Amino acid sequence: TIRWLSGDIRGQDDELTPRHPGIYNQPGGVFEMLGNGSLTPSESVVGGQFIFRNAGVVRKSAGQRNWVTDMAFENLGTVEALQGRIDFAVFSGGSWSSSGSFQVAADAAVGLTYGIYNFGPGHQAGGEGFFGVDWGNAEFRGEFNGRVDWTGGSLGGSFTIGTNGVLN
Repeated sequence: TIRWLSGDIRGQDDELTPRHPGIYNQPGGVFEMLGNGSLTPSESVVGGQFIFRNAGVVRKSAGQRNWVTDMAFENLGTVEALQGRIDFAVFSGGSWSSSGSFQVAADAAVGLTYGIYNFGPGHQAGGEGFFGVDWGNAEFRGEFNGRVDWTGGSLGGSFTIGTNGVLN
């Protein structure tokens, strides 16, 4: 279990040994967000991306807001937003994909604010809280199941609402 208390986590490499800095949450692992902060590449990431690959559980259980910005985020496991908000933004050099699940509690939110969001086979979003676009400019691709909310900003792309999917 990794317990992120607060502050920013920045992926960094240098020009002499460019690599892909990353967080790899394996099956059975828990990455817990307990405060406010951002996950983002530093300006010195050369020729690659800051990678966050989740095959376990990412849990937001305290704090107001966490940003996941301009990194390669891949969800194969479960993201649980129990309190506060997780915002994803894919500006330049990042990517976002999910073939896993998002569970959002009533007092929590997951925002898909800017960029392209790829929904793969097995993606499922559920719970009482907000999951979707409430500001920004998002483009969806693939098929989503469960619920996606759209209350503001713009939403485009080429996507399919699955047989058990709902676009609010």
